[in-house]
Amino acid sequence: MNRLYSVLLSAIKNHSLRSRLIVWNLGIVLLLTVVLSAIYCWNERERTYETAERLLLQAMSMQLQSVQNWYRERAADVTVLSRLDSVRSHDKARILADFHSSLNSIPDFSSYAYANKDGITELDTLFPPGINVQDRDYFRASLEGKPFVSDILAGKMTGRNLLVFSNPVFDYNNQLNGSIFASVSVDTLSIIMQGFHPSESSKGYLLDDKGSIIAASRLDATDKDTIKNNQGFLRAKSKLSGIGVYQDHRGRQVIGSYQWIPEYNVIILCEIDEAEALAPYYQQIEHLLWGAVLVLFVTLLLTWLLALNLGQPIVHLSAAAQRVQNHDYSQPIPEYSYLTSPSELRRFCIAFNSMMGTIREHVALLHSSNQALSQAESKYRLLSTRDQLTGLYNRTYFETQWDYLTAAQQVPLSLVVCDVDGLKLINDTLGHQAGDELIRTFARLLADSFRLEDIIARVGGDEFIVLLPGATEITVRSCLDKLGTSLSMYNTLRPELPIAASSGSATATQASELNQLLNQADDMMYQNKEKSRKKTRQILLSTLIQTAELWDHHHTAHAKAIQQWSSLIGEKLQLTRRELQQLSLAAQYHDVGKVGIARDILVKPGPLTEREWLEIKRHPEIGSRIAKAIPELFNVSDFIASHHERWDGTGYPCGIEGPKIPLFSRIIAITDAYDAMQRTTPYRQAKTTEEAQTELRRCAGSQFDPELVQVFLETLQPTAS
Repeated sequence: MNRLYSVLLSAIKNHSLRSRLIVWNLGIVLLLTVVLSAIYCWNERERTYETAERLLLQAMSMQLQSVQNWYRERAADVTVLSRLDSVRSHDKARILADFHSSLNSIPDFSSYAYANKDGITELDTLFPPGINVQDRDYFRASLEGKPFVSDILAGKMTGRNLLVFSNPVFDYNNQLNGSIFASVSVDTLSIIMQGFHPSESSKGYLLDDKGSIIAASRLDATDKDTIKNNQGFLRAKSKLSGIGVYQDHRGRQVIGSYQWIPEYNVIILCEIDEAEALAPYYQQIEHLLWGAVLVLFVTLLLTWLLALNLGQPIVHLSAAAQRVQNHDYSQPIPEYSYLTSPSELRRFCIAFNSMMGTIREHVALLHSSNQALSQAESKYRLLSTRDQLTGLYNRTYFETQWDYLTAAQQVPLSLVVCDVDGLKLINDTLGHQAGDELIRTFARLLADSFRLEDIIARVGGDEFIVLLPGATEITVRSCLDKLGTSLSMYNTLRPELPIAASSGSATATQASELNQLLNQADDMMYQNKEKSRKKTRQILLSTLIQTAELWDHHHTAHAKAIQQWSSLIGEKLQLTRRELQQLSLAAQYHDVGKVGIARDILVKPGPLTEREWLEIKRHPEIGSRIAKAIPELFNVSDFIASHHERWDGTGYPCGIEGPKIPLFSRIIAITDAYDAMQRTTPYRQAKTTEEAQTELRRCAGSQFDPELVQVFLETLQPTAS
């Protein structure tokens, strides 16, 4: 011990690693010991209290159940007695016999009495009849039709504690006859409470709200006089129930559980002396203190031995740290130098070596990340120069290359400008998805037709430019011929979505010609577009008609029928030849807008939903837009837009009425309906000619122009006959 004391003293005065290790280790262990001991003591104390409280709650639960059962059974006995035939029929002899029979069978009852509704006893197993009980609580409760249990009372003859149970008596007409009340001994309750003995110091009490002891597990001489000062009783008297530590009526600190039973106005107390409950805890604390002393002694001894053997590992660790300082991560701490070292130092050396390895890995990872960043930068640079829809170069890249080539005055330099014809019409009718598909297809054909070194860019919605460095006019013409062949082959294979494109080209063989190169190619492209404009419109219009026919096999026949009927009406109205031509054209293309409606709606076999019907109603507007985009149909666009308007103004799309509806639209509305009624659809059978004409007459003045209906029917007479 003297040796250890001297070591501690020198360690405090010395600033060496060994001394500091001893002082710090001892201080840390001492601090941990104190903290952990305090935590353990606190938790163990709480656990001890919880154990005692759990024991009390279990005992309290058993006592509470037993007491409540006893009260309920006695109350039930009195209730049963009050409902006997002898009692309800007021047969006194039989009542008295039933009273004595019950006294013999239920030991807890000491006497029975029966009082009439005036409060005078007529039968009593213990006292002479004639006693007035009008002022008794149990009788007043009976007058109110309620059962009753009294507080603890002292018997007049025996002096023993008892309770009075009462119950009202009703005759068979449910009229109050009086009351039965019984004196009940509390001996059984005493036996129940005596069953409470979870420990030597434990006590259980059954009290009324005035502090009178009804029953107890055991009684001291002073309990009856002082129990009213018990804090548990005072809490329960305040209508509270619970468990806790408080001072009992003897002035002792106890762990107690208190329960108020409101239905019988009684209180149960169960208590254990706190000192007895904590006795095992204090014994454990004593053992803990001896253990802490032993731990401190062993810690001091081991720390002293450890400090004697730290020199060599520290030297190697210091050398390794110096290498790290010099950015040398290649030589870790030799394994042999820390194999016999303390585990803390050994773990430190292993962690140090692991750190060096991690740094090496991070350096390699950083190098790899830099490479990945470079690749990503290249990828994003590439994406920034590409058109997202076609994958070709975009306008920015084209302008960069154009500036570079013109600044370098590289000749020969050729340029081709292409424009996809009719894209807006395709977008407006078949939708942007079809338009995008057309653009992508043309871009692919364009890329396949030119050289790999050529720069192909999409510079607008339907505009493309190709830069051909070093290309002559012969090379350009060869590429354009290849493009034309590819377009022809594609249009043959895909007639439902043909591609029409106009192109122009120019070649600069001298540097002075570069400035005019783009303008020359543009001018040629617009000249070619103008030459083929009519042919392109015819191709697109033919495509739309073919598409409509694919979606509706009766479209062509229906259109021809409408042309025929409409022309008959026009001739009857003595229209001019030019007007008849316009009427025929409007009738032929009146439903061209249906190409812009989803096919699944057009061919749906059953009735349309509200949403689908609203979609169908768009086809006149779509047809009008198509007609306005084609000069040959421009003059009939308004007739196409209005052919579903009604004479009464309830039609669509604008809801115009009467003569405000164009004449040709009113004619087409009649002939369209007439022909449609005579055709079978998936959800409607065709009408006969007579039925269709009858329907026209019925709808004249509401859906159709009544005068035109009459004209049409007159024109049909020779046909019908």
